[in-house]
Amino acid sequence: MKRKLLSVFACLCSLCLALPFTACGQNTTNEDGNGGNHDIGGNQPNEDNSGGNNQGAEPEKSDDGIIFTLSADGGYYAVTGFDFSARKNLSVPSSYKNLPVKEIGKHAFDGCEYLTGIQLPEGIEVIGNSAFNGCTSLAEISIPESVASIGDSAFYDCYALTELSLPASVSKIGSSAMYGCCSLKSITLQEGVTAVANSTFSDCTQLESVTLPRSVTYIGNSAFDGCSKLAHIDMPAELASIDEWAFRGCSSLEEIIIPETVASIGNWAFSGCFNLTVLCEAESRPKGWASYWNSSKCPVVWGYVAD
Repeated sequence: MKRKLLSVFACLCSLCLALPFTACGQNTTNEDGNGGNHDIGGNQPNEDNSGGNNQGAEPEKSDDGIIFTLSADGGYYAVTGFDFSARKNLSVPSSYKNLPVKEIGKHAFDGCEYLTGIQLPEGIEVIGNSAFNGCTSLAEISIPESVASIGDSAFYDCYALTELSLPASVSKIGSSAMYGCCSLKSITLQEGVTAVANSTFSDCTQLESVTLPRSVTYIGNSAFDGCSKLAHIDMPAELASIDEWAFRGCSSLEEIIIPETVASIGNWAFSGCFNLTVLCEAESRPKGWASYWNSSKCPVVWGYVAD
């Protein structure tokens, strides 16, 4: 709770604070993830989705301040840091020393408070854990069609990010990936994503609309916790599980349809959704729904049939 309050406070005042000018992305101690481990399946260069398969290689700094590290197999480079005293806007090259650049490594741009825009090249496959964590001025980023996975806390507390376009290639999104992106207004997940992991959109206080694909079967713990402006979300037709606190504090949400396929809902899933009416396709509460799934006593319509 303390971390949540600090995150909200920082979101309101971060853009008017002046911070010391140092290097970012190297030797950070920030955690890799903050909300469980229910990720979305998919193949990628690094099985743990950390974006850091470069142990033993010596980092190399390019003229424009990007720090590259050769992969363990010597087949490609990963971006593992950035001397952000170089400039505020950055375009990552598709190759370095005649080898492809395939990863944005874990913590690569962690804490780059002055970075405002970045372009990622086609060929990037992984955005690692906490890759852009704390990039509080980052307003624009291009994610190419080659990206398959986004790691835990990848865009944690990117306060200035108003839009994030995820290509159809992205099938794996880690927990807390967009936690605290308090300027983000809408997001669309593409077909192939099977879960909204724990705390993925927690404290996205300006988030108004979310589009989930049919492939999503799981909505994780605190996935949309604190999204107080979220007014509409369509539940996927094959959704199977909604975890605890999933929509806590979504006070602008007025109506939600729960498909008959939903076998389990965790306690307090809709806590604080005081304006919500829950339309359930099931005729009565399924056995797998927790006793306090509707702790805020929202009106419930059983046996709902859409027009």
